[in-house]
Amino acid sequence: MAQVLSLAFVGSAVVLLIAVLIVRESGRRSTARWELERERLRRDTLTQLAADDREHARALLKSARELFGAGHTATAAILEMQATDYEMRADDHEAARSDPTLPMFPARQRQLSL
Repeated sequence: MAQVLSLAFVGSAVVLLIAVLIVRESGRRSTARWELERERLRRDTLTQLAADDREHARALLKSARELFGAGHTATAAILEMQATDYEMRADDHEAARSDPTLPMFPARQRQLSL
């Protein structure tokens, strides 16, 4: 009788251990999938931010050219500086896309002064 109870105890311990291992492995896989999805979303977001910043820079440069043609050189120069700032932001977003240790929105040390 004692042997049967001992065997039943060992058997249930083995079954419990197997269940714990299965749950742990399932948790690891779930975490790994979540991490991959999070990184994919981060890359997609940074790609879109870089594209938006470059488009905004192009629009600013187009406006600056028109203002230069109309003789508004000071305003055009300001728009060119802003366009350069947007290009730098786009470069930062592209760099962060390839290096996950970089922040998505780096703080600019240089502020555009008007």
